Amino acid sequence: MLRIFVFILLLSSFVAAQSVNNEAWLEDFSQMKREMSSHYANLEWAVAERGVDLKALSESTEAKIRSAKSEADVIQALRTFVESFGDGHLQGERPKTQNSNSSEQKAEGLCERLGFRERAFRDGIDFALGEGFRKIDTPSSAYIPAGIGTLSDGKQYGILRIPSFSEQHMPSLCRTALAELNIKEDADCDGECSGKVEQKAADLYVDAFRLQLEEVRKAKVAFVIVDVTGNGGGSDVYQPMARMLTKKKLKISTFGFIRHPHWVKDLKERLTDIVAAIPDAPPAMQARLKVAEKAVRKDLAEAEKTCDLSPLWENKQPGCTNVVRSLNAGVTYAAPGELTDTVLGDLFFTASRYKYAEGLYSGPLFVMIDERSASASEGFTALLRDNDAATVIGMPSLGAGCGYTNGGISTVLKNSKLRLHMPDCVRYRPDGTNEINGITPDVMIPWRRNDTPVQKFRRLNAILPTLQK
Repeated sequence: MLRIFVFILLLSSFVAAQSVNNEAWLEDFSQMKREMSSHYANLEWAVAERGVDLKALSESTEAKIRSAKSEADVIQALRTFVESFGDGHLQGERPKTQNSNSSEQKAEGLCERLGFRERAFRDGIDFALGEGFRKIDTPSSAYIPAGIGTLSDGKQYGILRIPSFSEQHMPSLCRTALAELNIKEDADCDGECSGKVEQKAADLYVDAFRLQLEEVRKAKVAFVIVDVTGNGGGSDVYQPMARMLTKKKLKISTFGFIRHPHWVKDLKERLTDIVAAIPDAPPAMQARLKVAEKAVRKDLAEAEKTCDLSPLWENKQPGCTNVVRSLNAGVTYAAPGELTDTVLGDLFFTASRYKYAEGLYSGPLFVMIDERSASASEGFTALLRDNDAATVIGMPSLGAGCGYTNGGISTVLKNSKLRLHMPDCVRYRPDGTNEINGITPDVMIPWRRNDTPVQKFRRLNAILPTLQK
């Protein structure tokens, strides 16, 4: 589990130099369980769907911590505990120290200060190993690699590689955004300014995808493969990208939130924005806003209720659920531009924040995933698959599902100062299952973890002719 390993690595660096204090760690572990009972969106799922015996897991972990002879023993106990949940968004990290006067921070550019960090992406499938492959070489290839493959019968197919759904991993997009917005590197850029830069960078990334898709379409290919293998997720840029790949009106999935002050605050702010927008809205929009107001009031009433999930740690039923299925203000679909710069669009249909056109491609579409495709990659795949707009090929995805909203809910443990991050939302698929179950491909490719790039391509190449049928 990719993010679970992050949890352990960060924790390892934190405690390596400290002597073990068993009682302090036991106290922190008790706090961890209380926090999970309060705001871990997938705790009930772990019991009902994953079959986790929370009582046995808790007792086993406590025993290991109590008998630990070193911090390494504690780390291993926590590692086993976290891995048991199989949740890519369940994380822990050491709080970062902030020193605004450090020479390192002074040397950082504006994009770095805004959180843009270069990341080495995992390679996708190496289609260049196939005969007749032609790479599409444009400025946008730096962000969305693309090419044209050739089948044994001479027909061609298109390839689009999305290495990440996070524009934050591409500082060059930020630098281009600064230039286009005429913002200097040494500018103070907080609040509205940072929002403009981040949105512009996201728009540039979405447009890079559009340009590469246009290049693929020019080749009049028999089908298109979108490769999101190894893509660990990111932001909502996946929404407009998916909508460019089909003429179908993609409806968003049902959303779930937890009963917690975090969501009470969020929903109250939404309600305030909706009510404020009603008087000046055109009649048709007023009607939609009133529907949204009613739906949000119902969601808010549910969020304000409490549900104590602590009985789950004793393998008892709590008699309530901590996850509420949102009414989403009645918004499931909007055409491009329909909800742009509106309260409804900003709050309930995130695709409206971006500039895009639907249906730039309308032919056969395949989304390729593997065990490292997670989070936004799963959202992208499910959005297309669940609207019957694409066939999924590859291996089952990681299973991370929905992550954090508005920065999420972080908790600092009292003694170790470990900062915990737990998902506070759920994305449901049409059959009612939690997206954290992962996406199972329609067409399985028998890749193995230790396959070389050559082996991976050969296994894919063996099924390519069948995709035309």
